[in-house]
Amino acid sequence: IIQSHLVKITTLKNKLFDSYYLLYLLNLAIVQKQVKKYTFTQGTIPTIANKFFEIILPIHKNNNRIKEISSKIKKIIDQKNHTKKLINDIYQ
Repeated sequence: IIQSHLVKITTLKNKLFDSYYLLYLLNLAIVQKQVKKYTFTQGTIPTIANKFFEIILPIHKNNNRIKEISSKIKKIIDQKNHTKKLINDIYQ
């Protein structure tokens, strides 16, 4: 989310979902459309201001599906980090 200040979004431990599932949700087209809808330009910097709290996240009803998606997102991120490390090792 691009704005004139930063908002830290975190998930609570032992709650409905983790940060990997949150990342998945924030990248869904339906959520991105909401972000664009609520974003306005203040000067030259786009901001979402307090409208951020009006964004609705489509959380899956099936906890097993949430865990499955979260696991897949974590695997993708781990693979990306591993690949970056391999590339950096080439330079050294």
